[in-house]
Amino acid sequence: MRYRFYGLLAVPVIFGAMFGGFYLDLSLNYVPVAGMITSTSVLCHLQKGRDKVADKVTHKTIEVPCAIAQDAVRPGQTWAGFTVTPVTTIYYGYVSPVDKAWHTGSTTRAGGADKWPAPGTHVRIYAHKKQADTAKFVT
Repeated sequence: MRYRFYGLLAVPVIFGAMFGGFYLDLSLNYVPVAGMITSTSVLCHLQKGRDKVADKVTHKTIEVPCAIAQDAVRPGQTWAGFTVTPVTTIYYGYVSPVDKAWHTGSTTRAGGADKWPAPGTHVRIYAHKKQADTAKFVT
């Protein structure tokens, strides 16, 4: 019984340390700069999962255009029974504080394009203080 209690205490401590480490790295090594979303790309993958007694099994396909994914899950098709999950790749640009040059980056986020900023939107990018081509897009 005592080990279960220690285990329940250890889980929040571990997650808190990971969360704190991320923000400590962000505050020590990165500086916020003005950036702009240059473009977005939405692809979809097909996903099917089932819960077992001890674990969960999930099957995913490669990312394909969403129109093809929607056609593949219709009844009678090979991928019937799968769900379509959109994935958005966001491309952004920023001026690095290291070399004062324009750099680009990208990040991949779950969800459709309507959940994320549209191209042309000005956003805050965290650029690395010492490496010109390293940045983080934090939402």
